[in-house]
Amino acid sequence: MLFFYAIYCYRPTPIWENTSKLVYEMEWALSRNGNYLRKNSKPLFVVFADEDDDNAGRGILQYPQGSQATYVTWQQAVENLKFYINELRNSFFTQLQLPDWSYEKMSQQAMSGESRKQLFIDSQLKVKDESGRLLEMFDRETNVLKAFLKTMAPAGYEADIDELPVETLITPFSITDEKNTISNRGRSAEPVDAR
Repeated sequence: MLFFYAIYCYRPTPIWENTSKLVYEMEWALSRNGNYLRKNSKPLFVVFADEDDDNAGRGILQYPQGSQATYVTWQQAVENLKFYINELRNSFFTQLQLPDWSYEKMSQQAMSGESRKQLFIDSQLKVKDESGRLLEMFDRETNVLKAFLKTMAPAGYEADIDELPVETLITPFSITDEKNTISNRGRSAEPVDAR
C-alpha cells in the first residue's frame, strides 16, 4: 500500500522581501556602471592643436608646434562605487539578521572561536522569529502521521495514537567547542571520594 502526503506551509512574502530594494539598487548601480565602462573606457586618440589640420586617415600626423597628441581614457570614481555597494551589502545582511561569512569578510581579520559564536547570534534570533510558521506546519504533519498510523495499526489503538505526546523543536545551529564543553562538564562534576 502506498501512502503519500503533503504538508503546506505558506509565507506571504519571501524572507528577504524587506531588503529587495537594496538588491535592486545594487544590481542597478553595477549594471549602470558596467554600461558606462563599456561605452567610455575605450581609449581615444586625441590631438590638441591651435589650428585645424585635416590629417584624418593619414599614416603621418603633422600639427603645429606646441600641439599635443595622446590617448585619453575616461576617469571614473571607482572607489565611490565600491563604497556604495559595500554599504548596501552590509545593510542587506544587517536587515536580514544574517552573518556575512564570505571569504572576503572572514579573511580580513583573525577571529577567535568566541567571536565566531557571536556572529551567529543574529541568525539564531532570526530562526526564532521565523519558527512559528514552521512549528505550525510540523504540528499539521504530526497530525497527518497520526492519522496514517491509525489506519495501519490494529483496531483499538486509535485512542493511544491520539494520546502520543509529540513535541517539535527547532534548534538553531551554533558553533560548539568540544574541548570547552568537556572542561566545563569536568569542572561541574562533583569530586569523587577515593576511599
